[in-house]
Amino acid sequence: MINKRKLTAIAAFLLPVSMTVPCHADTVNPVDVIATLHDAIRLAIDPRMSSTHWLSLSTVGAVAEADDKSIVNDFANFCPPSSPVIDSYNRVRKLDGIYEDILRGMTGPSRPPTRSFTDAQAVLINTATRERTPEYKKYGEYLTRYAETLKKYFEATNDSEKLLRSAELQALGQDWVILGSKNEVDAALWQIELAATKFGAAKNGHRQQILAAFRTAGMRPTDGVASYRAPVSEFSPDVSAWNNETGWTSFSFTKYDFSRMYSAESSRNHGFGGINVGFAVIGGSGGGGDGTVTQVTSTSDFKYEFELKRVEIRRPWLDAEVFFQPLGWTWKKSANTVAFPHVGDGADTDGKPKEPTSAVYDNNEVGCTLMPLEFIIARKRSVTATMSTTDYQRITRSGSSGGGGGLFGIIGGGGSHSWSSTKINDSNGNTTFKVDSPSIGIIGVISEIIPTLPNPNVADTWPDDAWLERDQ
Repeated sequence: MINKRKLTAIAAFLLPVSMTVPCHADTVNPVDVIATLHDAIRLAIDPRMSSTHWLSLSTVGAVAEADDKSIVNDFANFCPPSSPVIDSYNRVRKLDGIYEDILRGMTGPSRPPTRSFTDAQAVLINTATRERTPEYKKYGEYLTRYAETLKKYFEATNDSEKLLRSAELQALGQDWVILGSKNEVDAALWQIELAATKFGAAKNGHRQQILAAFRTAGMRPTDGVASYRAPVSEFSPDVSAWNNETGWTSFSFTKYDFSRMYSAESSRNHGFGGINVGFAVIGGSGGGGDGTVTQVTSTSDFKYEFELKRVEIRRPWLDAEVFFQPLGWTWKKSANTVAFPHVGDGADTDGKPKEPTSAVYDNNEVGCTLMPLEFIIARKRSVTATMSTTDYQRITRSGSSGGGGGLFGIIGGGGSHSWSSTKINDSNGNTTFKVDSPSIGIIGVISEIIPTLPNPNVADTWPDDAWLERDQ
């Protein structure tokens, strides 16, 4: 039994080179296996996944585990690359930073005040004194009373009290309409709302205030205002409930499944090409090992087994409309930005997300090809594999250096738990062994592909400092 601590920055296998693998082949190429594993997991979690959604799998084992809520929160705050795999997230683009750069650099269309807007202002504000009108003040008083009564309704502990509070709400609502100018003020507020464009200065300032508030809050009271932690996101189910028995899908992937499902065309079209690495990478420093990194380029048999669950990501600090309303805003002109930058560039003809050719605005990286929507978490992760005894000995000798490691991508990875490798048997120069990671960890994300953004409507009216792509 060989026990190792997990390592966060070692890739077990990466972007594969597409090669046709006959079903009768004695050994298989690991870079083709991960491409087919990707398809198998996608089908297991959602056979009808939208063409605008993209699955990214980790190649460093579990990138975050359920016992480290802070790291889970950090992992919710990143923009994955356009490849179908994640080989790192500590150095990738942080979503809150890109969002902040966009908010500082964007401008919306011009909306000159209309007659409806000025009439609405007159209902709310005395233009001479710049104070609320008597109607608006009375409206505010009724709004406060209604909110207090509604709170009492929700706090009621029995049916008779709820009935009483319900009657109070009904009477108060009628008085609000008759005595509190509810209809008139609501209509005026609606006109003000219509006049404020989605990406105008007022709404944009509000977005920045919300982001700043969540950043200040931190993850814990001890974080304080000096914390550089990501703004707090919410998860459904919450991290504390990930181990509940509901929602898990059993998953198994064998060499037979690989031979049956593998498609060189699918592998190539989804970006599995260009880099060839092995099934196993184990390395570290110190201890009794040789400290080298070992890659195995073939295996004669394998079987993945684990359970999967989807976890929704909610970010109350982020207004996703900014990323999915391409016509609604553009950049302000920037003297030190030579090419019009895009946050996203949509998908290519094969449905693969494209990296923008220009994604720097005012010296900041603003490219965000994918917006993560859900985590894919896994538990009871194990891989049984057969490879040459020579390769197996190289792996274990290298791994004994004490640094830990990752095996077969899904297994191993970051966190505080151990994974273990157990040799099953030696036969005819081959060794069969099993690798287990019992903890719950994030092994992938489902993201939505960012459209071509921004893509301002040139027929709209824009302020003088608006940068339209046609002007460059």
